[in-house]
Amino acid sequence: MAHIIGRGGPRDRAAIPLSTKLGTHIENERRRESSPDARRASVRKWATEFPDAKLRSLTATYNCFGMVFANRRAWVFEDQLPLVRDEDGYRLVATPAVGDIVVYRRTTDIEHVGIAVEVRPNVESGTWEVIVLSKWGVEGEYFHRETRVPQLFGRPAEYWTDRVEAP
Repeated sequence: MAHIIGRGGPRDRAAIPLSTKLGTHIENERRRESSPDARRASVRKWATEFPDAKLRSLTATYNCFGMVFANRRAWVFEDQLPLVRDEDGYRLVATPAVGDIVVYRRTTDIEHVGIAVEVRPNVESGTWEVIVLSKWGVEGEYFHRETRVPQLFGRPAEYWTDRVEAP
């Protein structure tokens, strides 16, 4: 794969101005929309594979990292996540609350993120059921149970929060 000098940086015309809370630029790019036929095929594919997932929106212009950390405005590169985590003040929590980030991994790398939109106890199993909103690559945004994602996204591995606790 060819490396494009300055790709996603502040001078890249395909990037938007995007920075951490501390002001460091977050590399990103705006992507083109997919064709209507590709979007229709995507909806059919995921409806068959994940019938319990509910479509929220359907666009290819941003990824899951862009949905969570760039307000759906750009495709954020995965190597930017440690920077965002550290400079935006995210910390690990054992159990998510609504609004926290669900982080997915296949190995050590972060593959996918989503936002916890519902957290409810499962009394039978003594665990929590977490409903997530996440963006599935160039496909749509879906509401889904946290473990019900395409295999290439990995498994839920940790939760991040930026909540400020009461003094």
